[in-house]
Amino acid sequence: MQFNPSKPFFSNDLQSHFHTVPQQSKPDPTFPTVPFPNPEEKGALDIAMLFAEQEKCDIVIANDPDADRLAIAEKSRVTGEWTVFTGDQIGTMLGHWLWERIGKTCGQPVAMCAS
Repeated sequence: MQFNPSKPFFSNDLQSHFHTVPQQSKPDPTFPTVPFPNPEEKGALDIAMLFAEQEKCDIVIANDPDADRLAIAEKSRVTGEWTVFTGDQIGTMLGHWLWERIGKTCGQPVAMCAS
């Protein structure tokens, strides 16, 4: 399957659960909406978090152009404050999720590497 940026990647059912930031939805090699094309850099999620608030979303997920960097932010439903997770925190959450979903019942030794 070849990626076509002008078509939704997700099925229509799944697409309804995700919102794309309009200013950041089309590839642009000049990256006009961020100071540096790395979602881990301070300020890189600002537009996405504003858009998420307008759309009443609690989670922001962003990646860089070649998808080797990931950023996740969550808005507290209690305080309204955003938490931007570090790479270590994201890795820990993914590892925990994998352990809970697969590791406990797979019947094989499980290893996790942190580098």
